[in-house]
Amino acid sequence: MKTTTYEYHPIAAMFPLMDSESDERAKMKEDIRIHGQKETIDLYEGQILDGRNRYEICTELGIEPQVSTLPDDEDPVAYVISKNLHRRHLDASQRAMLVLDKWDKYKKDAKTRQGTRSDLQLVGNVAQKSRATEDAAKAAGVSDRTMHDAVVVKEQGSTRLKRDVRSGKVSASAAAKQVRSDAIRALVATLPKTIRDKVDNGAIDPPAAELKRMASLPEGVQGKISDALRMTRAKTLAEAFTQCGITKAPPKKTSPAENIDNDILSKLKALGTTKAELERLSELNPAQQKATVALVTSGKEKTVASAILAVMGDATTPRDKLKQVIPPKLRKHAADGWFAATEKALKQAITDLKVRSGNPFLHPLEPIVEHLQTAATKIGDAAFGIVCPACEGAGKDCGWCRSTGWMPAWAFTDYKAKTNYKGKK
Repeated sequence: MKTTTYEYHPIAAMFPLMDSESDERAKMKEDIRIHGQKETIDLYEGQILDGRNRYEICTELGIEPQVSTLPDDEDPVAYVISKNLHRRHLDASQRAMLVLDKWDKYKKDAKTRQGTRSDLQLVGNVAQKSRATEDAAKAAGVSDRTMHDAVVVKEQGSTRLKRDVRSGKVSASAAAKQVRSDAIRALVATLPKTIRDKVDNGAIDPPAAELKRMASLPEGVQGKISDALRMTRAKTLAEAFTQCGITKAPPKKTSPAENIDNDILSKLKALGTTKAELERLSELNPAQQKATVALVTSGKEKTVASAILAVMGDATTPRDKLKQVIPPKLRKHAADGWFAATEKALKQAITDLKVRSGNPFLHPLEPIVEHLQTAATKIGDAAFGIVCPACEGAGKDCGWCRSTGWMPAWAFTDYKAKTNYKGKK
């Protein structure tokens, strides 16, 4: 007997079909053959949302499938999850991954319960994510740890790895461990050659926390630590940290808003301040902050970035430790292009050494190349940091500042030459 044909809705693929040779399917088929189809097949947008196994069995037996349409106000994804989550013999990892198809909803609900702030503070999402993980774990009937591993796989894992966890081939724990291992390898690839080699050949086996700590350090400090290991003064990365005077954990990054008065923050919210502008404003003293906001609210300046330029001038204060104010005795050299000239000379030296280091007898030159690269970077970054005049600090689709809202002094010099910039009018 010919029966009505239906297509499968893409959402239905969240759950795999039963194995055609499984005992579970054979029992279902026998039950439908004797007693008929008891549970209707759910349709959504004219396609099968839930009940594909029943549909296939009915087709095989020549039984016209009984269908019903999902109500318009029903969430199809949530419906499929609730219908199938505990119906099948799924393991904890599979249930966790399936529930995470609604991960965005769990995060949104957690954020709503936590509430929103009105002071523009860039609040971290750690607490929200933890609460969302707990909610998702309860829905899947798994432990918080299993759900945490599943979240790692969902957010950082490859498509193939996610598919393997869904199918039950790999546990969430094993998949998360692989993701973290891949992340560590990517982190090691950013470190100096000496450390990369020692990690690769097993000479050192630092924990992930030490590698992350190493990656967060300035290049110059990384070079010192690399030297300590290369010259065998230190046998482990932890020992190298101690020898180089790095004994404390890095300070926690604070929100830029923590350095800005609440009254000013409330005004900034109404102005639609960008993240780059907020960060720059947090580096000014309270009087400068008030003067900056006053220029915008009075209409004298259109953006916070342009107001900062008006208050501070083109050569703004340093953004970080690399951009220190130049001592008066050296300013005349800076004005004569000392930074650009020195950086150019160092880069040429690096090029020459790289060519020569191709000779196996000159391999010891490689550490020198690393040190010179670090020095060239510092020289290039040591000039004043300037709010980008092209986008006025907005940092959106700006080629001059690479969408950062800032440019070093040498780039500003280039900008003035190519655009005939004469300063703010």
